[in-house]
Amino acid sequence: MPQHLPPQSHSARYIFLKRAALTGQVDINNGRTLVSQGTVDNINNLLPSYRLALNAIVPATATRSRELRERNEAIGVLQVHVRDFWEVLKRRVVRMGQDAEVLNYYGLPLDGVVPRPETPDQWIEAANACVAGDALAVAAGLAPMSNPSVPEMLAVITVATAEQADVSEADRDHDEALAAANALVPVMDGLAEDVMAQLRFNTRKMDFPSQRRIQRTYGARFRNLPGEPNEGDFKDVIGTGDGVLTTFEGILTHQPVLPASIGSSDGIESFTDTDNGDGTGLLTGSAGGTGSIVYATGAIQVNFASAPITGAAIVVEYVAGA
Repeated sequence: MPQHLPPQSHSARYIFLKRAALTGQVDINNGRTLVSQGTVDNINNLLPSYRLALNAIVPATATRSRELRERNEAIGVLQVHVRDFWEVLKRRVVRMGQDAEVLNYYGLPLDGVVPRPETPDQWIEAANACVAGDALAVAAGLAPMSNPSVPEMLAVITVATAEQADVSEADRDHDEALAAANALVPVMDGLAEDVMAQLRFNTRKMDFPSQRRIQRTYGARFRNLPGEPNEGDFKDVIGTGDGVLTTFEGILTHQPVLPASIGSSDGIESFTDTDNGDGTGLLTGSAGGTGSIVYATGAIQVNFASAPITGAAIVVEYVAGA
């Protein structure tokens, strides 16, 4: 028997509860109370707060991604300067016949084997050690380093240090946004459990396939065990975010698609569909995005309010064959 898959991610949780509230209200209005009006009202009352919390993750994620990129670029420049500094220093010691102990001023061992910093902070510390070591060497009567010089090193250290501080701030903002959304998860999961419990109770006299068919219309997803025939649950990836594109389209693998069964997401903005009654559906995004679906052919287009971040899979979950 197919296993029910409770929503685990923020986007899956939001999609399920939004679909459950929409379908539940339609059923109640038509005299079929499979999920109580109180549960539907609770979802509708709490979902906006959950959405606001999820929306706050979007700019925090984008800012963090930008700050990481800028920090990595600055550290890359710093690495070039530090490596050049070390190599020029070692050649100068040999060329000018200086004692190997000169290397100690700059934090290098007598054999000249250079350190292997691994983190941005370690690279910044290595650069600072070069600057401090040059001051000690000059005080001991040696000529200051050049190509790169200490002023050049200080300039790139200043930029790298500032960018590292920006990443720390962006990390904190991102963590706080995630924490705010995560704080709502127990309540939202409780609502999801209420929906499934009521659906199971109110469809208990039906055969199992019929129960699952109705539960799917409320957004429930199932996983077939090995050897079991597929009952219509599918998941397709129609694109990958690059931080620039906002529109993604494709043809879903299995058709026809069951109206009001679609859940699409990039992990941040979530979409559900509404049947237009003419063979097409309107996709509505939680952050203001839009989209469309042709149920018979599976042709789908999703337009995100903000460009999905680089590497984010554009996932479409749906029920087909109905």
